[in-house]
Amino acid sequence: MAVVSAVAYLPRLTTATLLPDEAVYLEAGAALVAGDATANPEHPPLAKLLFGLAQTVVPDPVLAVRLVGVLAGLAIAVALFLLVSRATDRRWGVAAAGVWAILPHALRFPDQPFGGFDKLDRYGMLDPVATALAMLGLVAAMRWWDQRRLPWMLVAGGLLGLAGAAKLSALLLLPVLLLVPVLSPARTPRVLWSCWAVLGAGAVAAFLAAFAPLGVDAPAAVAHVVTLQDVHRSGGHPVVIGGVLHDRAPWWANLAYQWRDDGAVLTVALVLAAAVGATGRRTRDGSRAVLTAAVLVPLAGLALSPVALPHYRFLWLPPLVGLAILGIRDVGRRGLPGRVAATLVAGVLLVAGGASVLHPSTRDAGDYRVVAELVGELDDPRPRVLVVGYPRILAHYVPQAELVRELPADVVVLDPKITARRPVEALEATLRESGTHRRLEVDRLVVWIEDVDP
Repeated sequence: MAVVSAVAYLPRLTTATLLPDEAVYLEAGAALVAGDATANPEHPPLAKLLFGLAQTVVPDPVLAVRLVGVLAGLAIAVALFLLVSRATDRRWGVAAAGVWAILPHALRFPDQPFGGFDKLDRYGMLDPVATALAMLGLVAAMRWWDQRRLPWMLVAGGLLGLAGAAKLSALLLLPVLLLVPVLSPARTPRVLWSCWAVLGAGAVAAFLAAFAPLGVDAPAAVAHVVTLQDVHRSGGHPVVIGGVLHDRAPWWANLAYQWRDDGAVLTVALVLAAAVGATGRRTRDGSRAVLTAAVLVPLAGLALSPVALPHYRFLWLPPLVGLAILGIRDVGRRGLPGRVAATLVAGVLLVAGGASVLHPSTRDAGDYRVVAELVGELDDPRPRVLVVGYPRILAHYVPQAELVRELPADVVVLDPKITARRPVEALEATLRESGTHRRLEVDRLVVWIEDVDP
């Protein structure tokens, strides 16, 4: 497993361009460690604090934050091993951890028929950190099931509180943890109330403790996070799905992202296998129900939100993978037809996983990093750059550039993720008519760069 994980996570870890949010969290983490908590106040501080601390140890800031993401991905693999091993045996636990390590927890890449072949937990994003802590909270809750010792519920609540302190959406798994004592054969009113009280106390204490590094500003920071998130949800978030612009994310947006980014083949295989895993009977009590709830509860919660982004689905992917492994096991025990079906589904997972492992080791730098090289080749020591996209990314790679909001500019970068929502026809017409810039396509970006010999 160590070898599989290393091959899946570590090759060319810094090659891919910074994600827009990743650039924000990288800077916010460094600022937090330096004592400045004003950057990115709409998210809780824990994951960003980890990103900042990693940068004090690892000289390359991109490598530092991405190693945190990798460790979170490995923690999820450990959690899946423990949960699936408890439900069946260690062989299937190893299978679940291995499948998680190699599968593409994908981000959108240029059109590929079987989805993207990248992994969100190879990036410095909040979601892997929050999901890892929440999944370990599920492990602790199931330990309470087996041992009936309240400290395990305290640990479960504490881990969930820390998960929420990394990203608020992780708190959607709170109903799942509350469900564990309800499903237990030992449930009585006294057991339920004591478990819920300890769980809640642990969650609240851990969540608030994560804000402690902010000092006297901690209470205001907690209120600010909740307020900004509420404003964000009430205002919605424009998204483009299938070439159609939605001012507020439709309820099915996260499902559409799942279909688009992981691809139809992998999505169908996972969902069918997970459906079998959710309805089977040959596991220890509660395992299937808890894993099923860990998929459906956050899925339903995010469907109710007018804000949706591709990486939000990361929260329900680990339990979905766990259920899929249980489904493959169940189908494989139903005679020859079952073994054939299980082999086909396992084959899809292995092919997608193999592509996911090979992709990072063969890819080159692209988009904003290539543009940064073009900007660096200009004679001007401080070139003017207009970015209709994510200027923070380019600023990381070309700190000497002067970012401007309007022409004139030596370089104009147009990112389709933004231009799909913001008309740029007039801007391009001006550049075309001026005759001073040449038009290039750099991966998905359109770049107008000053032509020294027009």
